[in-house]
Amino acid sequence: SERYLVLNLGYFNCPYLSTSVNPGVNFKVFLEMIFSLAANDSEFFGLRGFQVYHSEYVDEELVRWAAKLFRHYCIEGKTSLLSPDPYALTHIRNPDFDDGLSGWTVAAAEADSIEVKYLDGFGYFQGRYLNNAEPPNYGNHFLWMKRSRLRPNACSQAIGDLRPGKLYSVKVLSGDYGDLLNGEDVKKMLPLSVSIEGAEVIADKSFQEEWRSNYQNDLGARSGTYYYWMNLHRIVFRATSEEAQLVISDWIGDADPGGPIGQEIICNFIEIQPYLE
Repeated sequence: SERYLVLNLGYFNCPYLSTSVNPGVNFKVFLEMIFSLAANDSEFFGLRGFQVYHSEYVDEELVRWAAKLFRHYCIEGKTSLLSPDPYALTHIRNPDFDDGLSGWTVAAAEADSIEVKYLDGFGYFQGRYLNNAEPPNYGNHFLWMKRSRLRPNACSQAIGDLRPGKLYSVKVLSGDYGDLLNGEDVKKMLPLSVSIEGAEVIADKSFQEEWRSNYQNDLGARSGTYYYWMNLHRIVFRATSEEAQLVISDWIGDADPGGPIGQEIICNFIEIQPYLE
């Protein structure tokens, strides 16, 4: 049976069900590691096929990257690495708030309006695939902001190790904390600003969209299980220097709250990595 083995990799990364569970590493590089292992390790000699599962659950960038890997390793028969990018992402620190607010600069609108909270099982609820199977169980910490009428809450960090002229993507997962606690199943665009300063934002590749949890859960106060609606924010930018600034705020503008006063917004999975042109 080994002579007829086909290797099938799960590479889905859309938020409602994602094998990309850790924003501190480059999932595209991880995917190539597996291709490279199959191409170079003698244990895989005679492998009869290679496939990935499955493109409906994958964003456009990763679909394009998988196609390049298939051509490089499976069609052209090359064994060298295709990408020079490192596995560990070093552009920001503490991207999932596991170390509280370490590395982040916080401007609170008022006392106790911004902090890091913890909810056991939240990362799995977000759709981080098999995330709760074993430690470290990513995604259970998140930034929490309660909107004030006085001024915005803001959390920022310098983005480092950029190469001028190169494209990068920023991804952020956000949700309504009140909906989470109350077991509400409400589809809505969240008034959360994710902005990049000191770089050229590529508007036609940047978006914000709603998505519903793949799993039902009982994390909230409502009895029984329920689904939970969240938002994915993606910004693609071209670096114009070796450093830029990421700013996350619960107002959509300097003078515009954009949403109800007192609304509690949460976010995590702050992923910044090279974007495939």
